[in-house]
Amino acid sequence: MNRTGLLLVLFGLTLLVAAADVAWLYPQMPELMATKFGSGGRPVAWSPRDTFLTLHLFSLGFVSALIVGLWLALPRLPVSMINLPHRTWWLAPGRAEFTRQRLGNFVLGLGTLLSAYVTALGDLTMRANLSPPPRLGPAFWVVTVLFLAGSLGMVGWLYLGCRRPE
Repeated sequence: MNRTGLLLVLFGLTLLVAAADVAWLYPQMPELMATKFGSGGRPVAWSPRDTFLTLHLFSLGFVSALIVGLWLALPRLPVSMINLPHRTWWLAPGRAEFTRQRLGNFVLGLGTLLSAYVTALGDLTMRANLSPPPRLGPAFWVVTVLFLAGSLGMVGWLYLGCRRPE
């Protein structure tokens, strides 16, 4: 399996995990859920569980549609809409297909990371509501730092990979 295929499988698995997570935890949620947490993980805003589910699924759907749409559009985007270091060199005939493939893999990788982050936030919110009183633990910060580190790492990988070979 090539890199693109692997990234598509990972992206799909992330969405399957999100669906399984919601299917498992949502029926256990109270009718009124803590959905926003302040300092110390204490709840500061509440909403009906149906509203939480709608917003959570909308977020996942929006992110997924955006990523897949961008990935599908990338081969047809005009060069003027692609911004990367040494664009004219990387998108010259003979290298353009390789570069677009690499950008497509970047989009899929970042999209998978973002989908996993949205899934994790939904999971942490639902798990925080499983026991009274609801409380969001330090896992939020761990997940957020991992997401930011992964995102920065991917951007660095793309930037360093777009240096013009001498």
